[in-house]
Amino acid sequence: MLRDLSLLSPRDLVWLRAASVAIGATTSSLLVPGGVFSARVERAGRGWAIVRDYPGFRLAARARADAWEVPFMIRTDLAGYYGSIPLGLLATTLLGWGCDAEATAFFVDRVERWQRRDSVQGLPIGPEACGIPGTAFLIPVDRQVAAVTDGSYRFTDDMVLFPAAGNDHAAVLRTLDDALEPLHLSRSKDKTFVYEDRLEAIEAVDRILLAYLGSALGLWGGRALGKVRAAYTEVIEGGRLDPTYHRWFVRTFTHYRDPYALDIVALDQEVFDLDPRVSADYVEECGLDRQYIVDTVMDRLRERDDMSAGARLHALRILGG
Repeated sequence: MLRDLSLLSPRDLVWLRAASVAIGATTSSLLVPGGVFSARVERAGRGWAIVRDYPGFRLAARARADAWEVPFMIRTDLAGYYGSIPLGLLATTLLGWGCDAEATAFFVDRVERWQRRDSVQGLPIGPEACGIPGTAFLIPVDRQVAAVTDGSYRFTDDMVLFPAAGNDHAAVLRTLDDALEPLHLSRSKDKTFVYEDRLEAIEAVDRILLAYLGSALGLWGGRALGKVRAAYTEVIEGGRLDPTYHRWFVRTFTHYRDPYALDIVALDQEVFDLDPRVSADYVEECGLDRQYIVDTVMDRLRERDDMSAGARLHALRILGG
């Protein structure tokens, strides 16, 4: 369930973000370089900006999986992470790192108000300001896991781990669990997967993209379509389009009546054939008012003998018989 700080005024939310940036000015320098890609602050002109790099997280993990040279890869996340963060321990940890005391106190006060009102625990999901402490709280975990890995990549609590020599997957997971225990957190065992095959590991990292985009659409609806379009372009240009990707992207574009991928799906027979039903539904929803699309489909039906039976059936369907 999406939880938010709805009891705060717009001014309070601005102040909360300012407090988070002040906290991040200290914690961001403590993050493992090249290993943590979720919310942190960076210099932007004369001020600071909250930045996050989910594509960078996925691409770094994918590059490491592609290089391989390890016996396995682990992908995991934490059980109910934001809702499990003990606010008192978070505050103590931030102050122990030397974070601005006023900013930390303000942040904790506003989150405590939300907790009391809704009888909940942890940090709320959604407000940009919560990403900074949500990322920083796992810094001790990053440091311990680094001792048994040769490549550790994290976005908030989503982790992709590659072992250092001499460590089996049980040793890596034991180290992770031991690091989480003092923070009163636990690994999500049903979302922990060990991949011993390079190609399966690469595929698993690629699927992170769809999980991220699904979450973005769940939070922001159509406002997240820019992210979906950028990701689709990346997949196409990288030559990684497969039936799973095709169905997800095309169904999403169909749902939002977004013609972004229309030319690729309608005009490229190979792409259309990845799932003729899904492709035809998209063309029917977004493309029949474009004469060049209709003409191309009709020409293909007349001239091509190599169309699959499914593609021919669904092309005829959308053209009315």
